[in-house]
Amino acid sequence: MLVVFTPGMDRFDYYRLLERVYQGEASVQDIRDSSEQFDNHYFESPVWQQELARR
Repeated sequence: MLVVFTPGMDRFDYYRLLERVYQGEASVQDIRDSSEQFDNHYFESPVWQQELARR
């Protein structure tokens, strides 16, 4: 995971959202839906998928 702090972006609410997902109080879809708010953009990584498949 790469986490980059950029000026002007409020990240505390994002980390609170991650905690709520971990606790089962929010869903992964909530993370997807927040991508514009927190400027997070996700994509598939063939290298990462290959590594996960080996486990």
